[in-house]
Amino acid sequence: MYRMVEKKNHDAVHAMFNTRGNAEHHLRVTVHNYVKHSLFKDKTLTADSFEIVDEDGRKVGYSYAEGA
Repeated sequence: MYRMVEKKNHDAVHAMFNTRGNAEHHLRVTVHNYVKHSLFKDKTLTADSFEIVDEDGRKVGYSYAEGA
């Protein structure tokens, strides 16, 4: 299980995924579009505000800034 969390607060889970590929795709495509169209209620969030972590809370190697 993989979670998309805020980098500064891993308790703020925005999405959960069964595969790392789905999680990374969501972060690259969906989150980018949400930010572009100002769909997040918290306007301080950017695409770089998130990262993918595993079920133990360890970063699994992708954040928007690394993939851009």
